[in-house]
Amino acid sequence: MPLRASRGQFWVALLCVGVSGAGISAVGAVFPPLARELHISEVTVGVIAGLAPLLFMIAAPVWGHVADRFGPKPVLVAGMTGHTIGAVMFAFSAYAGLSLWLSGYAIIGILIVGRVLNGALGAGIFPAAVSTAAAAVPGERRAAAIASISAAWGIGTMLGPAIATASSAMGLFAPHLILTGLSLAAATLALVVEPPADAPKRAKPGRVLPPTDARIRPFLLITGASYAIIVEINVVFGFSIQDTLQLDPIAAAEVTGMMFTIMGLFSLFAQMLLVRLKRLTPRHAMRIGIAIVLVGLVGLIIADRSILFGLACAAIGLGFGLAGPTASAACSLALSSEEQGSGAGWMSSARSVGSIVGAWSGGMLYAVSPQAPYAASAVVAIGIAALILFHPGTHRSRRI
Repeated sequence: MPLRASRGQFWVALLCVGVSGAGISAVGAVFPPLARELHISEVTVGVIAGLAPLLFMIAAPVWGHVADRFGPKPVLVAGMTGHTIGAVMFAFSAYAGLSLWLSGYAIIGILIVGRVLNGALGAGIFPAAVSTAAAAVPGERRAAAIASISAAWGIGTMLGPAIATASSAMGLFAPHLILTGLSLAAATLALVVEPPADAPKRAKPGRVLPPTDARIRPFLLITGASYAIIVEINVVFGFSIQDTLQLDPIAAAEVTGMMFTIMGLFSLFAQMLLVRLKRLTPRHAMRIGIAIVLVGLVGLIIADRSILFGLACAAIGLGFGLAGPTASAACSLALSSEEQGSGAGWMSSARSVGSIVGAWSGGMLYAVSPQAPYAASAVVAIGIAALILFHPGTHRSRRI
């Protein structure tokens, strides 16, 4: 019998996921213009951005198994601690570089260490949140709980750029000072909120769930490919805004933050809509979502003014807001309660693989052509659509 979690723990898990999303999206809004100020190349930005996903890929399945075995609480605390340390180191490196205290390899080294710690420890946040949801709500409401986790992530990815937009005028280091406080508060709550006093002990999990398990394999592929697109956009979008609209670094950070906020709002709207569309299957939701993403990617290829960038971001946010949560929910519904952490760990690992590909390819492709990352992402989106349409594993998914 799985360990029950209190509603308080579930809300804390949602908070941790939201703060994590805010931190990641704030980096996407701030890092490109900051890199220009510190004379860090686009390729180096992509490499640094890809380090945390690399650690996520390795550590997420391990943390998922830890959550299945010992409960999600210690995993959440460790994850938010890593997130706090990463935010502190990003803020310090930005301030030190802009103040000319440090330069060159010293700044890059600090950024790398922060990303490594963030990735190694923060990899457990999402698996722990899914494990908490599975323990806190009955099976028939699990899809709605997973959608709530995705919505928390969406709110966070919306707030991150909003924080960046509001605080960048104080300095490109300021957003991560704010995020440091939020991460520390979430870590403290994860530490102090306890499960119900009468909760039964956690049953020992069975065999380790392999990523080749036929129940989850198609959703791992869909999720990994989707995140390759998302992170590729995240890495190069700030450069696109600055170069296409001819903006200075502060203005570029503000406009980029506004665009990512639009993307987050439409993603959140889609996720809230999913909770109410009871008769929609994951396959249909993913198919509709990816089609909308394709429209948005075409928009980014042709965008030459703010309004077109905004419309493209709205379409991409709406599309991934439909496709992302349904893939996670379908994966969760395919597994037993004792496998939730492991399954979520592999989903996080798939996100990380896609994020690494997107981060490292984004900067390289942008150096070839500003439109190349978006064209490559469109090709990947077509592949996702084909997988959803023709893979038999996606046809067996229950309604959400």
